[in-house]
Amino acid sequence: MEAMKFISFAICLMSLILALAIFQLPNAEAQEADMALDGPTLSFDPAIGAFGQETIISVGITNNGYATAENVRVDFYIKNADDSDTFIGSWQGGIVSPSETVIASYAWTPTNKGVYSIWANVMAAGEDQANLTDNNNLAALKNYQVDEPAWIMWAIMACTFMVIVSVFLGTRYFMKASPPTRYPITEEDLWDGDFSEEVLDESVGIYIPEKIKLKKETEIFVYFENCTKKPIEDVSIDFSGLDRDFRRDRDINKERIESGESIEKSLKISPRSGKGIYKFRIPVSGGGLTVEKEFEVRVG
Repeated sequence: MEAMKFISFAICLMSLILALAIFQLPNAEAQEADMALDGPTLSFDPAIGAFGQETIISVGITNNGYATAENVRVDFYIKNADDSDTFIGSWQGGIVSPSETVIASYAWTPTNKGVYSIWANVMAAGEDQANLTDNNNLAALKNYQVDEPAWIMWAIMACTFMVIVSVFLGTRYFMKASPPTRYPITEEDLWDGDFSEEVLDESVGIYIPEKIKLKKETEIFVYFENCTKKPIEDVSIDFSGLDRDFRRDRDINKERIESGESIEKSLKISPRSGKGIYKFRIPVSGGGLTVEKEFEVRVG
């Protein structure tokens, strides 16, 4: 009889111990990781962004489960007006221990100004599927304002100032150093008569600014056009006459210029004598003929 009582007592004691053990141990689901976004809220640095400049998006994440979360990742998105999402980028955090909180951050560079609705989602390899749908994995939408960077306004102001200064100083004066646009010679433009000194003289054009500065290098443009129906042999333009008062560039020498063909040369001259009007004669040869092309330079 005493033995039966002892056996009954032992069985009751073991049942009690087993019940307590079952009560104390977490169930299978509780042993899973449960990642949650802290808050959930997002923060931005700087508070107001500028397109083309980096913004740091941050959010706190906490492991509310009993197991270590592995391969933790936070994805950041833009919520579009049509309710679609645009992926921004991810933060990879490795592992997060139970009850541990870490800050997930991502450097984002917006490309346009405007107000962006940003949200985030956290997930981990060790998280139970049920925990992925408990809404604590999603950070609430937060709007973020992106303006134009300050340098754009300064650049606009600087460009405006430069335009005003250029007009004031006489932009047209500087543009006169460039030759006017010349169109290709057509068949109707070709001279059908005999080649002469007058034709040779008209074949050469010289473009010079109305006024150039003393001892300041300036470009002039010289061109030769063959507007006859025959090629012109042994074409040369001699700038040796500029030696006395100007620094001259190389001469133009070409054995043959075909009908309708033109050549052009940019010359850099630098007057050295003093202010005034200088007249020059440049020998031009071609087709066995030679003429002296006259031009003048106003130095002031």
